[in-house]
Amino acid sequence: MLKTLSLLLLFASLAFAQSYKFSELKYIDAIGRYSQRDGVITFTKDGLDIKYPKSKNEFYYDGSKIKYLQNHKEQTLTEKQANNMMFYFNILKMLHKGDNTELKKHFTVTQKDKALTLTPTDFLKYYIKKIVKTKGAKNLQDVKIFFNNGDSIVISIHNEIY
Repeated sequence: MLKTLSLLLLFASLAFAQSYKFSELKYIDAIGRYSQRDGVITFTKDGLDIKYPKSKNEFYYDGSKIKYLQNHKEQTLTEKQANNMMFYFNILKMLHKGDNTELKKHFTVTQKDKALTLTPTDFLKYYIKKIVKTKGAKNLQDVKIFFNNGDSIVISIHNEIY
């Protein structure tokens, strides 16, 4: 009975999951440098998982807490790091779902062609200047996050893998 229930829960979680290969280009204004890394992002029912195979970094977010693994060993994040990552992950979840009602609670939303520009209206405005989301034929294609300190992150979704 317990084995059957476990299998049903596993299949249910897989049914909600969508995984994509992506590239992340990060610009750090303070040092004037770019860094790029590739990964896999999986959107689950309540959260998301991000894996960077080359650096062996993994992040698991269940909607309330973050687990960070480096070389398969759990690492401790400071409270500030964890909170910043949770904001970032929640934004990615909202963008993936395309839930405009939820987005409008935190952003002014402007649509132009295939680009959706989000300007923060709440506490996020102290950190984020704007977010530009580009949608492909069916799904999210690119997310560009511009921070007030001059940093930026561009996430390019390549393809769904399962």
